[in-house]
Amino acid sequence: MSFEELGKKVSESAPLLVRLDDCMNRIGKMCKEGRPPKMTIPCQWNDDDIFIVATIKEAVEQLRALDGVLVSVNESNEITCKVCGRGLGANPPRQ
Repeated sequence: MSFEELGKKVSESAPLLVRLDDCMNRIGKMCKEGRPPKMTIPCQWNDDDIFIVATIKEAVEQLRALDGVLVSVNESNEITCKVCGRGLGANPPRQ
């Protein structure tokens, strides 16, 4: 099974935030026990190394996709909402 296929199984296993928490727990457990990641041959989707790398890769991709989506900064360092076009902190007009 390819890394992409294993990563898909990781993605389907739980929501991203749950998996990020799980990654922190797995890494903490490895450090506490003084051991490397648990791995199997052939690789399985829930092996520590595959699970952690696939989860972090997905999180990075999502953060990159969001970067600059909601706000923009112009040359004068004014922050503008890309949704409504108003400056940061501006309230929408009341109707």
